[in-house]
Amino acid sequence: MNDDAILAGFEAGTLPLDRFDHVMHVRVAWIYLGRLPPEVALLRVCAGLRQLAARAGHPEKFHLTITWAYMALIAERWRDDETFDAFRSRCPELFDGRALRERYPAATLASPRAREAFVLPRG
Repeated sequence: MNDDAILAGFEAGTLPLDRFDHVMHVRVAWIYLGRLPPEVALLRVCAGLRQLAARAGHPEKFHLTITWAYMALIAERWRDDETFDAFRSRCPELFDGRALRERYPAATLASPRAREAFVLPRG
C-alpha cells in the first residue's frame, strides 16, 4: 500500500486490523509527521488509534503514553528526503522496542495512569 492509501484507510477506519501491526503504527505516524505539524499529527494519530481499538472491540488497548512517546521519537528522527524503508533501517530501535525500554520502566508503561495520560520518560 502507498502512503495515501494507508492514511485513507486509517482515517476511514477501514485498514485491516490483522495487518495493523507495530510497523504500520509507526508508518502511519511517520506519514502524518511528514505532512502535518507535529501537534496536528499527534491528534490525528490518537483519534485514529482510538477508533481502531474500539472497532477491534478493545478500546482499553489505546495507550496514550506509548502513542505520544513514539510520536515524539519519530518526529525527532524524521528526515525530509527519506523513504519509510530508509527510516526503518536507520532507526531500528523504534521497531524492536528499545526506544521505549530505554526511557520507561515496564511497570510505568503497564500502569493505568500511563495508559490514560502522558507520563514523561525517566530522566
